Amino acid sequence: MKLRDNKVILVDADGVLLDWEWAFNVWMGEQGFERIEGSQFIYDIGERYGIPTTQSKKLVNIFNNSAWIGFLPGLRDAQFYVKKLHEEYGFTFHLITSLSLDKNAQRRCT
Repeated sequence: MKLRDNKVILVDADGVLLDWEWAFNVWMGEQGFERIEGSQFIYDIGERYGIPTTQSKKLVNIFNNSAWIGFLPGLRDAQFYVKKLHEEYGFTFHLITSLSLDKNAQRRCT
C-alpha cells in the first residue's frame, strides 16, 4: 500500500468539528456571566468576559468536564464535508483532542 492510499485525516473536535464556543457562551450565560460587547473575535476567555485568567481557566475546565461537552452542536458545515470526504473519497477520520483528561468527558466526545 502506498502512503497516498492511506486516506486518514487527524482532526480536532472542539472548534473544528463541534461548536465548543457557542455552547460555552450559552453555558457562561447560565452561570451569570456576560460577554463584553464586541468581544466575539477575542480568543481569550478572560478578556471576552472581563474576568481574571485564573478564573477563566477554571470555568473552561468545569465546562469541559460537564455534561455539556457531550452535546456540542456541529460546527457550520463540518458534518456535511466529513461525510462527503468519507463517502465520496474514502477518507477515514480520527479524532484527536486535548479537551479533557476526565474519562467520562472523553467518553462523551466519542
